[in-house]
Amino acid sequence: MRAFLAIEIPPEAAGALVEAGRDLSQKASSFRVVHAEAMHGTIAFLGEIGEDDAEVVTTAVGSALSECDPFVLALGGAGLFPEKGPPRVAWIGALEGAEPSALLAAKITDSLRDLGLRTEERAWRFHVTVARARLDARGAAGFRGAEQWCRDWANRRCGRPFRVERVVLFESLLQPHGSRYLVRATLPLRGCAESR
Repeated sequence: MRAFLAIEIPPEAAGALVEAGRDLSQKASSFRVVHAEAMHGTIAFLGEIGEDDAEVVTTAVGSALSECDPFVLALGGAGLFPEKGPPRVAWIGALEGAEPSALLAAKITDSLRDLGLRTEERAWRFHVTVARARLDARGAAGFRGAEQWCRDWANRRCGRPFRVERVVLFESLLQPHGSRYLVRATLPLRGCAESR
């Protein structure tokens, strides 16, 4: 299975993120909005792993997360990836909860490395992809409003804050019109009951 670990975004917050993506697509026509059910804050992409590997990952990461306290995440702020050249992804970050989410990501990364799994070397920063540039997008005209959108959303809150109590192991199913994500395991933080 093609898998990743992520912070799940509640429906109300995902709806606010869709609105932020729509605001961008009105300003920069080369972007298409990500569907609410596909919104998540990726912590670690695992790539192709087998069922046995998924079991080992969930056990190791679950143990590491039992040492992490739940926290409040307030979405807001905006940016584009990559930072240089034509943008491919527009994201909303965290105005509150960035530090505990980074500590959570570090715990997960350490447990994955202890298992011998490769992880990204660059610094991790919480973000949720709200829009992607169309593959057929050509020329600067369709991207012109993207930088203004980033300025507009620089300190703007996106939806209500929510409590992060678990990390989810998702399976990514590639489909012609975008990926579909299935919950394979939920990993609770310290003091939080497993909910699925």
